[in-house]
Amino acid sequence: MISENKIRFIETQLGETIDKLLEFPMYINIETINMCNARCNMCGIDFDNRIKHVMTDQIFNKITEEISEYKEHIRKVNLYLDCEPLMDKYLHEKIHKLKRVGVGKVNIATNASILFANRIVEIIEAGLDEAYISIDSLSKEKYETIRKRLKFESVYNNILELINIRNQMKSNLSIRIQMVSQEMNFGEEEAFVNHWTPLLNEKDKIVVHKAHNWGNKVNVPVYEEDTFINDSPCSILWSNACIHSNGSIALCSVDTEASSLHSIGSLNGSSIKDIWHDFHLDRIREVHLTGNREQHSLCNGCTAWREIKNIKYHYGEQPKISGI
Repeated sequence: MISENKIRFIETQLGETIDKLLEFPMYINIETINMCNARCNMCGIDFDNRIKHVMTDQIFNKITEEISEYKEHIRKVNLYLDCEPLMDKYLHEKIHKLKRVGVGKVNIATNASILFANRIVEIIEAGLDEAYISIDSLSKEKYETIRKRLKFESVYNNILELINIRNQMKSNLSIRIQMVSQEMNFGEEEAFVNHWTPLLNEKDKIVVHKAHNWGNKVNVPVYEEDTFINDSPCSILWSNACIHSNGSIALCSVDTEASSLHSIGSLNGSSIKDIWHDFHLDRIREVHLTGNREQHSLCNGCTAWREIKNIKYHYGEQPKISGI
Protein backbone atom coordinates (compact mmCIF):
# COMPACT_ATOMS: atom_id res chain seq x y z
CA MET A 1 0.00 0.00 0.00
CA ILE A 2 1.32 3.43 -0.94
CA SER A 3 2.29 5.47 2.11
CA GLU A 4 0.95 9.01 2.36
CA ASN A 5 3.89 9.82 4.64
CA LYS A 6 6.32 8.82 1.91
CA ILE A 7 4.46 10.94 -0.64
CA ARG A 8 4.70 13.90 1.74
CA PHE A 9 8.42 13.20 2.17
CA ILE A 10 8.97 13.50 -1.59
CA GLU A 11 6.84 16.63 -1.81
CA THR A 12 8.76 18.24 1.06
CA GLN A 13 12.12 17.32 -0.41
CA LEU A 14 11.32 18.71 -3.85
CA GLY A 15 8.96 21.52 -2.97
CA GLU A 16 6.19 20.43 -5.34
CA THR A 17 3.12 18.20 -5.29
CA ILE A 18 3.43 14.68 -6.65
CA ASP A 19 1.08 15.54 -9.50
CA LYS A 20 3.31 18.44 -10.53
CA LEU A 21 6.44 16.31 -10.26
CA LEU A 22 4.94 13.65 -12.51
CA GLU A 23 4.23 16.10 -15.34
CA PHE A 24 7.84 16.26 -16.52
CA PRO A 25 11.27 16.10 -14.85
CA MET A 26 12.29 19.34 -13.15
CA TYR A 27 15.96 18.57 -13.72
CA ILE A 28 17.53 17.16 -16.87
CA ASN A 29 21.03 15.65 -16.80
CA ILE A 30 22.57 15.30 -20.26
CA GLU A 31 25.79 13.33 -20.80
CA THR A 32 27.11 14.81 -24.05
CA ILE A 33 30.28 12.68 -23.81
CA ASN A 34 30.74 9.52 -21.76
CA MET A 35 34.42 9.82 -20.77
CA CYS A 36 36.44 11.30 -17.92
CA ASN A 37 40.15 12.09 -17.64
CA ALA A 38 40.31 11.37 -13.90
CA ARG A 39 40.14 8.11 -11.95
CA CYS A 40 38.78 9.11 -8.55
CA ASN A 41 38.89 6.70 -5.64
CA MET A 42 35.27 7.41 -4.61
CA CYS A 43 33.82 7.04 -8.13
CA GLY A 44 31.65 4.08 -9.11
CA ILE A 45 32.12 4.42 -12.88
CA ASP A 46 34.33 2.05 -14.90
CA PHE A 47 35.79 4.48 -17.44
CA ASP A 48 38.64 2.15 -18.39
CA ASN A 49 36.29 -0.30 -20.08
CA ARG A 50 34.13 2.25 -21.88
CA ILE A 51 34.19 2.95 -25.57
CA LYS A 52 34.21 6.70 -26.15
CA HIS A 53 30.88 8.05 -27.35
CA VAL A 54 29.80 11.61 -28.06
CA MET A 55 26.10 12.49 -28.21
CA THR A 56 24.97 13.14 -31.77
CA ASP A 57 23.52 16.49 -32.79
CA GLN A 58 20.34 14.64 -33.73
CA ILE A 59 19.79 13.39 -30.17
CA PHE A 60 20.85 16.65 -28.54
CA ASN A 61 18.59 18.70 -30.80
CA LYS A 62 15.69 16.36 -30.05
CA ILE A 63 16.28 16.87 -26.32
CA THR A 64 16.54 20.63 -26.74
CA GLU A 65 13.31 20.82 -28.71
CA GLU A 66 11.38 18.89 -26.08
CA ILE A 67 12.96 20.85 -23.26
CA SER A 68 11.85 24.10 -24.91
CA GLU A 69 8.22 22.97 -24.53
CA TYR A 70 8.65 22.61 -20.74
CA LYS A 71 11.09 25.44 -20.06
CA GLU A 72 8.75 27.01 -17.48
CA HIS A 73 8.55 23.71 -15.59
CA ILE A 74 12.25 22.82 -15.69
CA ARG A 75 14.39 24.21 -12.88
CA LYS A 76 17.77 23.31 -14.33
CA VAL A 77 19.54 21.50 -17.17
CA ASN A 78 22.81 19.88 -16.11
CA LEU A 79 25.23 19.21 -18.97
CA TYR A 80 26.88 16.31 -17.20
CA LEU A 81 26.06 12.85 -15.91
CA ASP A 82 28.79 10.21 -15.83
CA CYS A 83 31.59 12.19 -17.44
CA GLU A 84 33.92 15.19 -17.48
CA PRO A 85 31.80 17.53 -19.61
CA LEU A 86 34.68 19.71 -20.82
CA MET A 87 36.01 16.72 -22.78
CA ASP A 88 33.22 17.63 -25.22
CA LYS A 89 34.97 20.34 -27.25
CA TYR A 90 31.59 21.63 -28.49
CA LEU A 91 30.11 21.98 -25.01
CA HIS A 92 29.80 25.75 -25.35
CA GLU A 93 27.64 25.33 -28.46
CA LYS A 94 25.28 23.07 -26.53
CA ILE A 95 25.07 25.59 -23.70
CA HIS A 96 24.18 28.26 -26.25
CA LYS A 97 21.45 26.10 -27.82
CA LEU A 98 19.80 25.54 -24.45
CA LYS A 99 19.91 29.21 -23.54
CA ARG A 100 18.60 30.17 -26.98
CA VAL A 101 15.42 28.11 -26.47
CA GLY A 102 14.80 29.75 -23.10
CA VAL A 103 16.22 27.36 -20.49
CA GLY A 104 16.47 29.39 -17.30
CA LYS A 105 19.46 27.69 -15.70
CA VAL A 106 22.22 25.64 -17.36
CA ASN A 107 24.89 24.01 -15.23
CA ILE A 108 28.08 21.97 -15.57
CA ALA A 109 30.07 20.01 -12.97
CA THR A 110 33.77 19.68 -13.72
CA ASN A 111 37.07 18.66 -12.14
CA ALA A 112 38.56 21.84 -13.73
CA SER A 113 41.65 20.04 -15.04
CA ILE A 114 41.02 21.25 -18.60
CA LEU A 115 39.18 24.45 -17.68
CA PHE A 116 41.66 26.67 -19.51
CA ALA A 117 41.16 30.38 -20.20
CA ASN A 118 39.79 29.92 -23.73
CA ARG A 119 37.22 27.39 -22.51
CA ILE A 120 36.22 29.67 -19.65
CA VAL A 121 35.50 32.51 -22.05
CA GLU A 122 33.58 30.15 -24.38
CA ILE A 123 31.24 28.81 -21.71
CA ILE A 124 30.65 32.23 -20.15
CA GLU A 125 29.88 33.81 -23.52
CA ALA A 126 27.55 30.87 -24.31
CA GLY A 127 25.48 31.81 -21.25
CA LEU A 128 26.42 29.21 -18.63
CA ASP A 129 24.60 29.95 -15.35
CA GLU A 130 26.38 27.68 -12.86
CA ALA A 131 29.66 25.78 -12.62
CA TYR A 132 30.27 23.16 -9.93
CA ILE A 133 34.01 22.69 -9.37
CA SER A 134 35.34 19.72 -7.40
CA ILE A 135 38.65 19.95 -5.54
CA ASP A 136 38.77 17.54 -2.61
CA SER A 137 41.79 18.77 -0.70
CA LEU A 138 44.15 21.73 -0.47
CA SER A 139 47.00 19.26 0.02
CA LYS A 140 48.70 18.31 -3.25
CA GLU A 141 49.51 14.81 -1.98
CA LYS A 142 45.99 14.08 -0.75
CA TYR A 143 44.30 15.64 -3.78
CA GLU A 144 46.34 13.64 -6.29
CA THR A 145 45.72 10.45 -4.31
CA ILE A 146 41.96 11.06 -4.46
CA ARG A 147 41.72 12.48 -8.00
CA LYS A 148 44.18 10.20 -9.79
CA ARG A 149 45.60 11.43 -13.13
CA LEU A 150 45.00 15.08 -12.23
CA LYS A 151 47.57 17.64 -11.07
CA PHE A 152 46.74 19.81 -8.08
CA GLU A 153 48.56 22.96 -9.21
CA SER A 154 46.87 22.93 -12.61
CA VAL A 155 43.38 22.42 -11.17
CA TYR A 156 43.86 25.05 -8.45
CA ASN A 157 45.17 27.64 -10.89
CA ASN A 158 42.34 26.91 -13.35
CA ILE A 159 39.81 27.59 -10.60
CA LEU A 160 41.45 30.92 -9.79
CA GLU A 161 41.44 31.72 -13.51
CA LEU A 162 37.73 30.96 -13.70
CA ILE A 163 36.99 33.27 -10.79
CA ASN A 164 39.16 36.07 -12.23
CA ILE A 165 37.78 35.85 -15.78
CA ARG A 166 34.20 35.62 -14.48
CA ASN A 167 34.78 38.79 -12.47
CA GLN A 168 36.52 40.61 -15.31
CA MET A 169 33.70 39.77 -17.71
CA LYS A 170 31.14 40.86 -15.10
CA SER A 171 29.31 37.59 -15.73
CA ASN A 172 26.42 36.36 -13.59
CA LEU A 173 27.95 32.87 -13.58
CA SER A 174 27.59 31.27 -10.14
CA ILE A 175 30.55 29.16 -9.02
CA ARG A 176 30.24 26.34 -6.50
CA ILE A 177 33.46 24.96 -5.05
CA GLN A 178 32.88 21.52 -3.60
CA MET A 179 34.73 18.82 -1.72
CA VAL A 180 33.73 15.17 -1.30
CA SER A 181 34.39 14.22 2.31
CA GLN A 182 36.03 10.82 2.79
CA GLU A 183 38.66 9.13 4.96
CA MET A 184 41.54 10.73 3.07
CA ASN A 185 40.44 14.32 3.80
CA PHE A 186 38.52 14.07 7.09
CA GLY A 187 39.16 17.12 9.26
CA GLU A 188 39.81 19.53 6.37
CA GLU A 189 36.27 20.88 6.12
CA GLU A 190 36.72 24.11 8.10
CA ALA A 191 40.02 24.95 6.42
CA PHE A 192 38.44 24.29 3.01
CA VAL A 193 35.55 26.68 3.64
CA ASN A 194 37.83 29.32 5.17
CA HIS A 195 40.24 29.15 2.23
CA TRP A 196 37.66 29.66 -0.51
CA THR A 197 35.36 32.15 1.23
CA PRO A 198 37.39 35.32 0.54
CA LEU A 199 37.95 34.31 -3.10
CA LEU A 200 34.25 34.06 -3.96
CA ASN A 201 31.27 36.39 -3.78
CA GLU A 202 27.66 36.33 -2.59
CA LYS A 203 26.36 34.52 -5.68
CA ASP A 204 28.80 31.64 -5.14
CA LYS A 205 28.68 28.60 -2.88
CA ILE A 206 31.04 26.29 -1.00
CA VAL A 207 29.85 22.76 -0.28
CA VAL A 208 31.33 19.76 1.53
CA HIS A 209 29.49 16.59 0.47
CA LYS A 210 29.34 13.21 2.11
CA ALA A 211 30.77 10.57 -0.23
CA HIS A 212 28.07 8.13 -1.40
CA ASN A 213 28.29 4.46 -2.28
CA TRP A 214 27.10 4.57 -5.92
CA GLY A 215 24.42 1.93 -5.34
CA ASN A 216 26.82 -0.16 -3.20
CA LYS A 217 29.59 -0.14 -5.83
CA VAL A 218 32.08 1.79 -3.68
CA ASN A 219 33.17 1.48 -0.06
CA VAL A 220 32.86 4.89 1.59
CA PRO A 221 32.40 6.10 5.18
CA VAL A 222 29.01 5.11 6.59
CA TYR A 223 26.97 7.72 8.48
CA GLU A 224 24.40 6.90 11.16
CA GLU A 225 21.47 7.82 8.91
CA ASP A 226 22.68 5.41 6.22
CA THR A 227 21.41 2.52 8.35
CA PHE A 228 17.86 3.73 7.68
CA ILE A 229 18.29 4.78 4.04
CA ASN A 230 15.73 2.24 2.79
CA ASP A 231 13.04 3.77 5.02
CA SER A 232 12.74 6.77 2.69
CA PRO A 233 11.89 6.87 -1.01
CA CYS A 234 14.61 8.25 -3.27
CA SER A 235 13.68 11.70 -4.54
CA ILE A 236 15.56 11.40 -7.84
CA LEU A 237 12.80 9.15 -9.20
CA TRP A 238 10.51 12.19 -9.15
CA SER A 239 13.01 14.91 -10.09
CA ASN A 240 15.74 14.03 -12.62
CA ALA A 241 15.86 12.60 -16.12
CA CYS A 242 19.38 11.21 -16.63
CA ILE A 243 20.25 10.89 -20.31
CA HIS A 244 23.32 8.98 -21.54
CA SER A 245 25.30 9.99 -24.61
CA ASN A 246 23.58 7.38 -26.81
CA GLY A 247 20.11 8.65 -25.88
CA SER A 248 19.25 5.96 -23.34
CA ILE A 249 17.66 7.22 -20.12
CA ALA A 250 19.08 5.83 -16.92
CA LEU A 251 16.98 5.01 -13.88
CA CYS A 252 19.06 7.51 -11.89
CA SER A 253 22.51 9.05 -11.58
CA VAL A 254 24.12 5.85 -10.25
CA ASP A 255 22.77 3.79 -13.15
CA THR A 256 25.99 4.61 -14.93
CA GLU A 257 26.14 2.39 -18.01
CA ALA A 258 24.12 3.12 -21.14
CA SER A 259 23.58 -0.62 -21.66
CA SER A 260 22.35 -1.16 -18.09
CA LEU A 261 19.42 -3.47 -17.42
CA HIS A 262 18.02 -0.70 -15.22
CA SER A 263 17.66 1.80 -18.10
CA ILE A 264 14.07 2.95 -18.47
CA GLY A 265 13.94 3.87 -22.15
CA SER A 266 15.66 5.46 -25.12
CA LEU A 267 15.20 8.74 -26.96
CA ASN A 268 15.93 6.90 -30.18
CA GLY A 269 12.31 5.78 -30.12
CA SER A 270 10.56 7.75 -27.39
CA SER A 271 10.33 11.18 -25.80
CA ILE A 272 11.45 12.26 -22.33
CA LYS A 273 7.79 12.76 -21.39
CA ASP A 274 6.77 9.28 -22.56
CA ILE A 275 9.57 7.64 -20.58
CA TRP A 276 8.81 9.80 -17.51
CA HIS A 277 5.25 8.43 -17.60
CA ASP A 278 6.20 4.85 -18.51
CA PHE A 279 4.87 2.00 -16.37
CA HIS A 280 8.43 0.75 -15.76
CA LEU A 281 9.42 3.89 -13.88
CA ASP A 282 6.01 4.10 -12.19
CA ARG A 283 6.48 0.56 -10.91
CA ILE A 284 9.83 1.46 -9.32
CA ARG A 285 8.34 4.60 -7.77
CA GLU A 286 5.62 2.40 -6.28
CA VAL A 287 8.26 0.08 -4.82
CA HIS A 288 9.72 3.08 -2.99
CA LEU A 289 6.35 4.45 -1.86
CA THR A 290 5.19 1.10 -0.48
CA GLY A 291 8.28 0.70 1.71
CA ASN A 292 9.86 -2.03 -0.44
CA ARG A 293 12.92 -0.17 -1.70
CA GLU A 294 15.19 -3.06 -0.72
CA GLN A 295 13.55 -5.17 -3.44
CA HIS A 296 15.28 -3.20 -6.16
CA SER A 297 18.95 -4.19 -6.46
CA LEU A 298 20.25 -0.74 -7.43
CA CYS A 299 18.17 1.14 -4.84
CA ASN A 300 18.74 -1.19 -1.89
CA GLY A 301 21.06 0.63 0.52
CA CYS A 302 22.12 3.26 -2.02
CA THR A 303 23.21 6.48 -0.30
CA ALA A 304 23.53 8.71 -3.38
CA TRP A 305 20.43 10.77 -2.55
CA ARG A 306 20.41 11.05 1.23
CA GLU A 307 17.92 13.40 2.86
CA ILE A 308 20.89 15.60 3.80
CA LYS A 309 23.84 15.21 1.42
CA ASN A 310 26.05 17.97 2.77
CA ILE A 311 28.20 18.28 5.86
CA LYS A 312 28.87 21.97 5.35
CA TYR A 313 27.29 24.60 3.15
CA HIS A 314 28.42 28.20 2.92
CA TYR A 315 26.73 31.19 1.24
CA GLY A 316 23.00 31.05 0.75
CA GLU A 317 20.41 28.56 1.89
CA GLN A 318 20.77 24.81 2.18
CA PRO A 319 19.97 23.49 -1.33
CA LYS A 320 17.28 20.92 -2.05
CA ILE A 321 18.51 17.39 -2.53
CA SER A 322 17.74 16.65 -6.12
CA GLY A 323 19.11 18.37 -9.14
CA ILE A 324 21.91 20.14 -7.29
